[in-house]
Amino acid sequence: MLVKIPVGAKVIKLSKFRKATPEIVSLRTKENTRTNAVNVQPRTNQTDSLSEDIEQELEDREEEECEDDGFSYFHSPEVEEVLDEYGYFVGFTHYRHPDVALVIERTTNEVMEILKFVKNGSRELDNLTHLTEKDSPHNHAIRPIRSWTVEGGTMVSLPYAGSNVMDLKDITKNLWGVACQLFEAVNFLHENKIVHLDLKPENLMIPDSYGRLTIIDFEMSVRMLAGTFCRGRVGSEGYMAPEMVNGLYYDPFKADLFSCGVVIVKLCGKSRLSIDKEILLAIANCLINPEPTKRPTSLISNKHMFSQRFRPVLASV
Repeated sequence: MLVKIPVGAKVIKLSKFRKATPEIVSLRTKENTRTNAVNVQPRTNQTDSLSEDIEQELEDREEEECEDDGFSYFHSPEVEEVLDEYGYFVGFTHYRHPDVALVIERTTNEVMEILKFVKNGSRELDNLTHLTEKDSPHNHAIRPIRSWTVEGGTMVSLPYAGSNVMDLKDITKNLWGVACQLFEAVNFLHENKIVHLDLKPENLMIPDSYGRLTIIDFEMSVRMLAGTFCRGRVGSEGYMAPEMVNGLYYDPFKADLFSCGVVIVKLCGKSRLSIDKEILLAIANCLINPEPTKRPTSLISNKHMFSQRFRPVLASV
């Protein structure tokens, strides 16, 4: 598979946008293994094996993460002082996500917020701030509540937005609504020149009984103009577009659309047979086309693509 780059198109190595190496979420679960162009060289074959030196580097990172459960970030005096003002404390961190912690209210023991440590050099907070300035009902990006400087980076307080979208109690009933929100959310990011590059169920939060979908974890996100091509593996195994996996130049916007398609397929896999499921699988098949030139150039807005009136049209997609 070859990717034809238009004459005059801008080509960027994605490592240009990475001043700090992102955390490795998981090395053993294929779906959760995140890689970045800074660490992983582009591949020209289709094997999924990592080179020995890269594999050793990732194993070293895993050992470091297991040794540090993240509490060193969150139990510093400057963090505890801020939390004390609100009557909060750090209740839980996960060894696979040492830079994220749940914040608990002291008197009720309820989860109130999420704390995330963003290393110096990361563009995550810049991109979130850029999106927060866009006051729109179509904006589903997580919105920081507050942030303050700590040693080595910035501590960001984020609202608790629910659970993994795959944990939704009745996916069949809410499948259409979830898909509408996902497409609306990604379309909004792209309209504002943000590519997420790590779209997967773990980064899509929603209340377990249904509600507003929220996109989280903009650690891999990049702000760029349409028509820019990139090279380098970024994201999570199982959700990366094939042209990215194979070390080819790729359109990052279309790479996001591929990830969206994979998410929809997984949601449909947990849904009972319905017209919604049939239509969404047809759309997903377009999004996950292995030939990027045959994928849509963008996600059509709700009012055109997902209204009841146009459902018969979608059946032929």
